[in-house]
Amino acid sequence: MLVRPCLIQGLCGIFSLFLGASLSAQTESPRWSRRPLTLATEVSETSGLMVTEEGIWTFNDSGGKPEIYLLDTLSGKVIRTVKIHQALNKDWEAGMISGERLYIADTGNNLGKRTDLKVYACTKPTKNDSVLIPSAEYRFRWPDEMYGVGEEKTHDRDCEAMVYMQDSLFLLTKSWKTLSLKLAHLKEAPVQIACVLDSLPNGYLITDAVFREDIPGKGRLLLLGYENKIPGDVWLWIIEGQVGRDILKGAVRAIKLGNALQLGQTEGIAFIGPEQIVISAEKFGLNARAVLHFLDIRN
Repeated sequence: MLVRPCLIQGLCGIFSLFLGASLSAQTESPRWSRRPLTLATEVSETSGLMVTEEGIWTFNDSGGKPEIYLLDTLSGKVIRTVKIHQALNKDWEAGMISGERLYIADTGNNLGKRTDLKVYACTKPTKNDSVLIPSAEYRFRWPDEMYGVGEEKTHDRDCEAMVYMQDSLFLLTKSWKTLSLKLAHLKEAPVQIACVLDSLPNGYLITDAVFREDIPGKGRLLLLGYENKIPGDVWLWIIEGQVGRDILKGAVRAIKLGNALQLGQTEGIAFIGPEQIVISAEKFGLNARAVLHFLDIRN
């Protein structure tokens, strides 16, 4: 059955082009709040970050166990492991906590031909949990999917970022072909076509995102991404605007963090305070181990 994606055209496209052209117009320098923290080898493929009252959690991506790990932010060691029961880690690329729920996106798709993309939902971990059982799975396809066709890193069906806004899940693509970030809505339904709402021709590969609502109806979307070439400049964009489908039309701040050889392959981002964030990076370049970077984003 053919399903028509719900694309927003016309004025939205014009605004997105204008925004894309201005992403790096006013570049800020990073304000690191502490030295990088080297992480344990168990999380060398750290691919996302989540924060609860207990602290900072992470998980590994492709080939990793279906587990989340609580980190000691002084030593970098794993101090607790929680298994996600009856789940597979095909390629976990994003995770987040919203209210009392934990969401994990098994959406990595470098080859472009996965037919089992999904988001797991379960309760967020408490101090007594060693196992969590997903309460739901949201399986989806991208509107332009062509199953069985190998297109390694030459397509727009990869996804490593997910946020929660206005009681809804939103996916943000890692677009190898067009380098144009797509914002898609995902219903909390068993099977569906992801609904692409808007796009942003930013010219980079987006590896994670986080959203914070500062006042009712308005907030900040943080995008983490890198240039698709060595040494791979790494950027953080802070978009302030209306919550939901129009978030990409907000005002933009751009911070050049460095490059992948210096920082590692940046994969995860989370708020640890109103103006403080943490970024995780897989081992890469000069970093033989995965690391956490801590950043102050006050204007």
